[in-house]
Amino acid sequence: MKKIAILVSILCIAFAAGAQPKFGIKSGKVNMAMNQMGQTISITMYFDDYGAKTASLITAAGQDIKSVSDGNKTYVINCADNTILQETENTEASQIDFNNLTDEVKGKYKIKEMGTEEFLGKTCQSYSAVVEQQGFEANVVYLIYKGIPLKTTTTIMGMSMVMEATSIEENIPIDQSLFAIPKK
Repeated sequence: MKKIAILVSILCIAFAAGAQPKFGIKSGKVNMAMNQMGQTISITMYFDDYGAKTASLITAAGQDIKSVSDGNKTYVINCADNTILQETENTEASQIDFNNLTDEVKGKYKIKEMGTEEFLGKTCQSYSAVVEQQGFEANVVYLIYKGIPLKTTTTIMGMSMVMEATSIEENIPIDQSLFAIPKK
């Protein structure tokens, strides 16, 4: 379970919804994969209202969990019994808006533009950043397409994890039940 909590924290660096829309696409679905210590983790991120709502379905260690962000908090939900496993306040680092970077945010997280790169047929802006997550300093390299991280390489305590999109669907209808948070 601790591995899953760390994984969700890493996902929050990349995908937590902000109070304001932060993606340049109204809605979408991004299928991703991550290999961590020989284990493949599949992630499907759904978003709507330009990223104001996000939900990620994660399959790891034989468990299916969902991470839903409502702008203020991120909820980790056990899909088997629809219960909240973890509830965390969204940090400023988890809500970096790459479409509207300020000098203050760039300075605070040591964000540097690293040029452009083609990924999945999309021209992405590459950024590096240093963020603190759960008391650890993480060096993160992002490939961003219209505000959406399509590839994220996170290095924490000498361990690197790469999460990369395998496909992206833009401006599609999204089932709003994906963003539902169970009652406590």
